[in-house]
Amino acid sequence: MKSLFGALALVTLAACSATQTDTPRLAPQPGETANIYNLEVDVTPASKHIAVRGTIEIVADAPAAEAAFMLNDGVLIERFEPNVPASIEQESGIMLGTYEMPNTQRITLRFVEPLEAGQRVSIDVVYAGYIRDESIEWGRGLISEDWVELSLGTLWYPFWRDESELRSRIAVRVPDDFRVIGPGQVERDGEGRWIVDPGKPILGRITFAASPAYTVTSRQVTDAMRADLYTLGDEPRAGALLDRASDTYRYYTALLGEPRVSPSTLTMLHANEEVGVTRPQMAYATGGDYFTIGTGSAEEQAFLIAHEVAHFWWISGAAGTPDEFMTESIAEFVALRYGQTVWGDDWLTAKLDRASRISESIDGSILDEGDFEGRETLLYFRGPLVLWALQRRIGTEAMDALLIEAHAEDVSELATFMATLSAREGSEVASWFERQL
Repeated sequence: MKSLFGALALVTLAACSATQTDTPRLAPQPGETANIYNLEVDVTPASKHIAVRGTIEIVADAPAAEAAFMLNDGVLIERFEPNVPASIEQESGIMLGTYEMPNTQRITLRFVEPLEAGQRVSIDVVYAGYIRDESIEWGRGLISEDWVELSLGTLWYPFWRDESELRSRIAVRVPDDFRVIGPGQVERDGEGRWIVDPGKPILGRITFAASPAYTVTSRQVTDAMRADLYTLGDEPRAGALLDRASDTYRYYTALLGEPRVSPSTLTMLHANEEVGVTRPQMAYATGGDYFTIGTGSAEEQAFLIAHEVAHFWWISGAAGTPDEFMTESIAEFVALRYGQTVWGDDWLTAKLDRASRISESIDGSILDEGDFEGRETLLYFRGPLVLWALQRRIGTEAMDALLIEAHAEDVSELATFMATLSAREGSEVASWFERQL
């Protein structure tokens, strides 16, 4: 279903008035290409209601005639006003490539004058509604009286998927007995009000969690870094989960060097099975200091932690593009290498055999553009499988050197990774690698 927001079908600069918030605003830095979100969000856990207001400043990385935003369909938009002339179209129940998303809406701005590369547009937003469990269809999340977990998977904020790099500063209002956690700096700013600021650009996720009943268990990972695990009540596996995070962090540091950002505190969030979070087996990392742990067996959770901790080194490949290989496939590969040191060669062989069977069942290539069924499967199975084949071909020492250089240079594009491979090992190896993808 498509609709226009009444009189907002054509919005001019004169018609816009910036939404005022009490939060100190982020401002773009010279030459910055990240979109900037300054938002206030009120969460009412008992009813699953949210109310959001603020501004989004987008910047076109290339000439753009339109910008399309995804948003949970449980909220009603009161205002979505850019400061340049544009038509606005809203569509409920969308398709994302081959994926049906009946509980997601798309808001498309079509600019009267196409944006030039580097041009910024400020969008004034006000919306409110309910984030119910059944409306969370792109990932994990929950709003309940014991547990609030909102991130990209819930689509609680308008997300421009084509250009996903963003910086955010959000003010979160929750009942006064709730504690808010998230990536970066989190500060209480009055009764029931918290400020969450990751402090740097990230890909896609604006994340926070809150609860009135967190149990916090801590471990010292390094002399300069502590890990805090947040659960609902006591968690029997808390010690083992923290030990696994510490062990993987030390392993990757020895393999690759320090991550680009070395936090003083590593925040881990584990929704125990009784919490009822949607898609509880899923996990995600963001900000270089924050990640969630999915449910599963002890070994499954340990491997999930190994993968998510790897994202502190590998996180810059843009989602939904071939460059996501640099985020997900390499993180899975180094997690498998870590797993081999813990569970042995037979464990690794079983993992790679399964990856091979699944990879062969998927049509397409990691190099294909656009959304299609099987993209994530290719990233998590074919990608690391090809990296293992590359390691067998060039040797572990050469593979380590390739990964160290890619990490040190913050390589975020698959094409650049292949160029680095070609420079180190020759064009024949690089061409072979490309064909395997």
